[in-house]
Amino acid sequence: MSDRYLRMSDLTARLPISRPTIYRLIKRGEMPKPIKLGSSSVWPQREIERWIETCSAARDKQVKRTRSPHKREKVDLGDDLDALIEEWVTRH
Repeated sequence: MSDRYLRMSDLTARLPISRPTIYRLIKRGEMPKPIKLGSSSVWPQREIERWIETCSAARDKQVKRTRSPHKREKVDLGDDLDALIEEWVTRH
């Protein structure tokens, strides 16, 4: 079974990132390197699909990790809130 290959124009049409960003990600080792065919660069579609899935999974883990410490607890101020409001009103 032969793989379909994507050109840079295919990547920029599918991904919400620019051409320079794609090359920056490749240089940092965060995106698959292209295959050179003469003067053209192509990426196997399966590699890009796997890369997108990996990025999505990493994002989901990051979101889960960052959400838990930021949960706010509901605090019942009850009478304390009324007292604070009354004190503020009397001062102003």
